Amino acid sequence: MNRPDVSPQPYLARMDEQPLKRQSVNQLSPGDTGVWLITTQGSTHTLDLANGTYARHPGEGRDLHAHDETVVIWSRIETWPQVGGVMKVWYDDPDRPLEISQWRQTYTIKTIERIPATYESA
Repeated sequence: MNRPDVSPQPYLARMDEQPLKRQSVNQLSPGDTGVWLITTQGSTHTLDLANGTYARHPGEGRDLHAHDETVVIWSRIETWPQVGGVMKVWYDDPDRPLEISQWRQTYTIKTIERIPATYESA
């Protein structure tokens, strides 16, 4: 299965080159849509609510975990992201999606920013 690239670097580069007003929110909920960049104490996470994908991008010096930098299909969000809180997301194991579910919980969330559609397709 081809998975889209949700690395935050291309988005951030385009956002720096062509700044638009960034939309920041304090929390996300099941009714929200779009692609979001979630920044924690040392890593970033991309959460695509329309396509049901998620990826963790560890920062320098952070521990590496299985499936980092891999776009995974999330099956449910147990704890929705909130600034000052955490996010817990369940996803299908990329190697055995019909057999194994994995979960990941973030560290404390610092910011939640929408990645504008302008940058999603640029």
